Amino acid sequence: MRRLVIVLTVMLPILAGAWQLISFINQPTSNVAQAAWNAEYWNNTSQAGNPIYNTQVDTVSFDWGDQRPAGVSTSVFSARYTGNAYMDGGRYEFEVTVQGEVHVYINGALIINEYSNKNDSYRGQADVIRGINAVRVDYIHRGGAAQVQLNYRQVATKIDEKPTPAATATKIIVRPLPTNQAPDPLSPSKLWKVEYFNNPNVDGTPVFVTQATRVYFMWGQAAAARGVNRDQFSARMTKNETFAQGTYRFTARSDDGVRVYIDDDLVINEWRAQPFGKNYSADVPMTKGVHQLKIEYFDQGGAAALQFSWVRR
Repeated sequence: MRRLVIVLTVMLPILAGAWQLISFINQPTSNVAQAAWNAEYWNNTSQAGNPIYNTQVDTVSFDWGDQRPAGVSTSVFSARYTGNAYMDGGRYEFEVTVQGEVHVYINGALIINEYSNKNDSYRGQADVIRGINAVRVDYIHRGGAAQVQLNYRQVATKIDEKPTPAATATKIIVRPLPTNQAPDPLSPSKLWKVEYFNNPNVDGTPVFVTQATRVYFMWGQAAAARGVNRDQFSARMTKNETFAQGTYRFTARSDDGVRVYIDDDLVINEWRAQPFGKNYSADVPMTKGVHQLKIEYFDQGGAAALQFSWVRR
């Protein structure tokens, strides 16, 4: 009886929805946590080439400060943590505390995509099935102190529809837009609609549709989202943005091809295989009001990346 009381005392905070560091088990019937995070480290920020160090860890909970992980010899580095987590099913909220850049994927769906130069925390939600779910954390460090820690909690035991991973915007919890829904041309939109295609031509029906707070994707050699090819894929990002009158410089950088449209006018056209590095810009006079932005991207093979921004001149 005394042992039962002790067990219940330990379990009650978990049942109440307390934040938990993610740990993994190999079998859903097991109640013994095992070290099942695969941790990989690179001496670069693009996760290019073979990892220089590979190990296993119990949790993603690191505060290196000004130090570096074992095996890392450069001031900048990147890391990837992958594993399979057993969850009860329903809606889960994931929180990451980071000093650097971080991308969190649940079953291939990007739910957190953030950067911080201090130890800020960000949250994203996903609907998961009961059983084993794939979790991946990509971390990129470009200088200064280094930190990354991932926690999760269940926020709903039931969901409205069949539980499938749903990518949601960081800090703004919304559902992905339906495939056939485009931004209203008369209304500004807070988020980017992101559509992925399993071909390099932005053709046909998207295989995955989600939303993003910004166009800043460093996919590397991993799949961009659940069901999307690692190579030979394309994407379309659309958003309605309110501008003051003036001239704006729009800038894109990609690996591989990119096209940028402002109100259906093609202003940047670099639709070819190319390495990530060169910025392509266009200065565009904008009238006061809402304008539609559209970005098309394709990946031929190898690493994949896309960044887009603008500034008033």
